[in-house]
Amino acid sequence: RVRLTWSAATDGSTNVARYEIQQRIDSGGFDGVGSGSGTATIRTLQTGHSYVFQVRAIDAVGNAGPWRVSPTFHPYLYQSGSNTTTSGTWHASSGSAYSGGSSRYATAKGASMTFTATSARSIAFVTAKGTSRGSFKVYVDGVLRKTISTFATSARYRQLVYQFSWTSPGTHKVKIVVSGTSGHPRVDADAFVVLR
Repeated sequence: RVRLTWSAATDGSTNVARYEIQQRIDSGGFDGVGSGSGTATIRTLQTGHSYVFQVRAIDAVGNAGPWRVSPTFHPYLYQSGSNTTTSGTWHASSGSAYSGGSSRYATAKGASMTFTATSARSIAFVTAKGTSRGSFKVYVDGVLRKTISTFATSARYRQLVYQFSWTSPGTHKVKIVVSGTSGHPRVDADAFVVLR
């Protein structure tokens, strides 16, 4: 899920009544995906495709302003063995419930995994939840951002539990550090999702 925002517009004489939003997938044409009075929308993007959005303001008497076109967005899915470095002991686990058919997990306090992405606008972490799963700390570019619990009363896979975004593309690192939660220490690293 991606949140798109744009600046409010006026035509100088009549207030904006709504914004019209269109989307283009890959090399196709633009299709309408909604309209509303707000200056933000949430869209769900799929990996393996490219997306471009455009928005225009329409005033109370139906006059439409020019289209404002977004950059091209490319969502990518990286399994936990790609673009990562680890510290401590990590084990392999396989199964169709994982996003790529496999995952890596650690149980020891302090075990860490660092993912690096270039030209990234956003990075998200995908994991599993369950009764045996515990907590981990998230560091973004070396700064502690959050401690996240993956404990749940029933098993849940392909869970996007943390996402961090930047205003412009760049090289960034996301590091997860296992907390070693008593009684349920396991933390799964299923995948990282990058929006470029």
